[in-house]
Amino acid sequence: MLQKQLQLGESRIAVTQAALKRDVRASYYRLWYLEEKRQLYLRLDSLYSGLAEAAAVRVRAGESNGLDQVAASARVEEVRMQGRQLENDLAIEQQTLMRLLNTTEAYLPERKPLEKMNLNPVALLSPGHPILSQQERQIEVAEASASLQRMARLPEFSGRVFSQRLYGLDQPVTGFSFTVAVPIAGKSFKKGTEAARLESALQQHLLLLETQDLQTAIRQSFEVLAKSEEALRYYEKRPGWNRQTKSSKLQRWLTGWARSAFRSCRSSWPKPSAFAKTGSTP
Repeated sequence: MLQKQLQLGESRIAVTQAALKRDVRASYYRLWYLEEKRQLYLRLDSLYSGLAEAAAVRVRAGESNGLDQVAASARVEEVRMQGRQLENDLAIEQQTLMRLLNTTEAYLPERKPLEKMNLNPVALLSPGHPILSQQERQIEVAEASASLQRMARLPEFSGRVFSQRLYGLDQPVTGFSFTVAVPIAGKSFKKGTEAARLESALQQHLLLLETQDLQTAIRQSFEVLAKSEEALRYYEKRPGWNRQTKSSKLQRWLTGWARSAFRSCRSSWPKPSAFAKTGSTP
């Protein structure tokens, strides 16, 4: 019985360790994702700021009524507000990771793109999960308790050997006794045995329930993962999906648009000969 309880305590430690590893890994990947998102919004801030400046040049050139500039400026402010929110989310996630690691040092993820994780459904559905192992130890403890309840109804035999050399006798053994204790069977023994049997059956049903819940949760997680991978494949198949290529293309487009707007604005300026004829200075 004590050995089974010791194994149950060890399985609980294993469950705690596995949960801690899971939480640390999840927190780190969330931190990595938020950092990648923050870098994206920094690039968006730069791009939309250039777009707002180009729109302002078009307004000064008379090519636009100002709506483009208002929309671009509003978009810049929105992107900056979302960037500040991401800074707060990063700080919150850093606090979570610090709590899990029991440290006062803040961590940041590696400076490289977020990597895709390759998961194996067969390995996740295989036996040996810490939660299932813990429940199996619970069943063993319940069965050991039921066995003790059944043994309590059996008679108990005991014996002893005594010596009286303390009183001057030469013989090392001067007597022995043998005792038989027969328990009085009653309703308490029967109810105790029935309760132990029901506890063992309950723990077995809980093992089946936890196995089904775990398998269902794993399958649902893989369905969510498949949905996300489908969206990722869609964007990867589109031309120019690489973020560096896309960013450089947009920057070149903004630069060309700004130059075109500047040339249009410059062409609307009066020529120096006009000032010479009127005798005025620019």
